[in-house]
Amino acid sequence: MKTTIANRHSLVRLGRGLCYALTVVSLTACGGGGSGGGGSSSESAVALKITDENAPAVTRQLLGAARFLPQVPEQLYSISYDVPCDAGGTATSTGDTETQATIKLSNCKPVYDETEKVILNGTLVYHFGSDIYPVSAKISGFSVSDTEYDSSGAQTTQTTLKADGDFISSSETQLSADGRVYFYRDDTANSADNATYDWGFKGYETTLDSSGDGPVNTRGRQNVNSLDGYVGITTGQDLTYGNDSECPLSGQITVDGADGTYLQLDFDGGTTVTVTVNGNADSYDCDDFQSEFAGLAEPLSLQRPLSRSLTRTPTPSPFHR
Repeated sequence: MKTTIANRHSLVRLGRGLCYALTVVSLTACGGGGSGGGGSSSESAVALKITDENAPAVTRQLLGAARFLPQVPEQLYSISYDVPCDAGGTATSTGDTETQATIKLSNCKPVYDETEKVILNGTLVYHFGSDIYPVSAKISGFSVSDTEYDSSGAQTTQTTLKADGDFISSSETQLSADGRVYFYRDDTANSADNATYDWGFKGYETTLDSSGDGPVNTRGRQNVNSLDGYVGITTGQDLTYGNDSECPLSGQITVDGADGTYLQLDFDGGTTVTVTVNGNADSYDCDDFQSEFAGLAEPLSLQRPLSRSLTRTPTPSPFHR
């Protein structure tokens, strides 16, 4: 089973996909998410107490993760399969059939150009259904580190993506997860593009609408990046989208925290969002909701010119057979 080779385009799509995930329904900007290259624990053992102060951060993390996660199995596969370790390390793919593949990466260093260093590690075990889906991905110690330099050799940008755990895609828009996804970016030239997202999941499921506009139904347990705690998520009414609105037309999501605290989001007509925190409700029009619950930093983009991608010819991916 030959697939799309791991190349720059895949890493670009993944980074831009994360940005889009975190801006869908305009619930968050991609910059200003934090700094520091170390990863925190994948899933906190302590429930988070939801307050008026942390409710915007809880909302951003919840809907950002719900939109981004369904992309993970396909994008990690594309980044990793058949990658050329031209500058050192190894990459092997075994058990290639129409239904399974195992990819092992050890300090694999593909060469894109002289101003960039990429290093890949980890093991990815994939099982595909007879019609592609369901796709089961068992990810162990996966990481991709992408460091860019200017013409003088000074580092300009550091981007890291890590993943561990079990991810099952029932379809292109449905995913369940028990594990962790971590993303970090440090841009020395533009701190507004800096971001850190560290999501842990347990018994987590999310479904997107068919056009990929946003999450329809999300439930399970998720840790909230930077707030050092987890929340439980239920969808009381599926979210619907349309009319080119930046906010869902309808739907209700409830987030349960420690000590009986909770957050509830009610979407109405694509124009009004009611946020209830521990019984206290406030209504926002869509624009005000974006302003209150999102930063104003510039969107995060890995900004990969197509001319800097590998020139090898892609082979068909099992995700599109």
